[in-house]
Amino acid sequence: MGLRRIELCREDGSSLRTVLIDECTGAPHEFRGVYRGGLLRALQSAVPPDCIRYGCAVSSVDQDDTVLSGELAYGTGVDITMESGERMRAPVVIGADGVRSRIAKALGLGEANYAGYIAYRCPVADRSGPTAVITDPEECRADALETVKGWSSEITDAIKCTPAERITRSRIADRWLKPGRPFGSGRITLVGDAAHPMTPNLGQGGCVALEDAIVLARALRDVMGPAASTSAADVSTATSIQTALREYEVERSSRVLKISVRSNLMGTVLQIPFAPVVAARNYAVEKFLPVKDFLDHASYDCGTL
Repeated sequence: MGLRRIELCREDGSSLRTVLIDECTGAPHEFRGVYRGGLLRALQSAVPPDCIRYGCAVSSVDQDDTVLSGELAYGTGVDITMESGERMRAPVVIGADGVRSRIAKALGLGEANYAGYIAYRCPVADRSGPTAVITDPEECRADALETVKGWSSEITDAIKCTPAERITRSRIADRWLKPGRPFGSGRITLVGDAAHPMTPNLGQGGCVALEDAIVLARALRDVMGPAASTSAADVSTATSIQTALREYEVERSSRVLKISVRSNLMGTVLQIPFAPVVAARNYAVEKFLPVKDFLDHASYDCGTL
C-alpha cells in the first residue's frame, strides 16, 4: 500500500496539516504500509520449510563457557530449553521474541517501560484472516469505540466495519538502550522488539527490526559462513563470533536510541489531555511543522548483505 500523503487532524476530523511525502527532503520517496502477516509470509517463503518450528516457546537459555588467559570465552554454543522440556543446542541464539522477550530477561535487560497509554490496531483492508486471539472481541471493539467517542466519523466507521476478531489491544511500552553499548552476552543477542521495543508514533518499530536483521546477518556472514570454521576447538572462531555480535549491538544501540526517544516524546505530546496544551500543540502543528524534516528519522541506509 503506497502512501502519498499524511494528514494530521483534530479529534473531530478537521485537518491541521497535510504532508505530501514528496515534499520531504530526499524525495522522491517510497512510503508503504505493510501488513505484518504478509511480511512474515514473504520472509517464510525465502527459507526451507524445515527451518521453522512453531509452538516452541523458550523457557531458558544457557551457554557454556571457559576461562582462557584470564578472559571469559563462550565455547561451542548455547543450550535452549523449551517449555515442553525439549532441549536444543545452537551455535548462536538470536532472541526475536518480542516486547516480553524471555531471551532479553535471561540477558538481564529490564522490563519494557509502560508509556502510559494503549493502542488499538486493526488492518481494515486485508483479507487474510484473523490476526489475534483475544478473550472478548466485541468487548474490545466496544471499548475502542468508547475511547474515540466524539472523534471523526471516519475513525469510528473504520472500527465498526472491521471484524471484531481482527482488532488488537496492547499496552504501549519501550526500552531505551544505552547508545554505543552492547546488550547481548557471549553467543546470545537480540533483534527487534526483544532488544528495543518502542512506541508506534513514528511507525519505525518493524522498520528498525528489518535493519537489525541486515546488519546482524552481515556481521555474522564472514565468521559463520561456509568458509569459516565453527569447530568447538577453534577458539579464534568463538572469539570472532562474540566480537561480531558485540559490534552489531554497538551499531544498533546508537541508531535506535534516537528513534525511541523521539517516538516516546511525540507520543507524550499527543496524549496530553489538558485543553490549553492541546490548543497550543495544534496551533504549532498547523503553523510551524517542519514538513521537509518530517521523514528524516527514516532516512537511513543500513547497507546490503
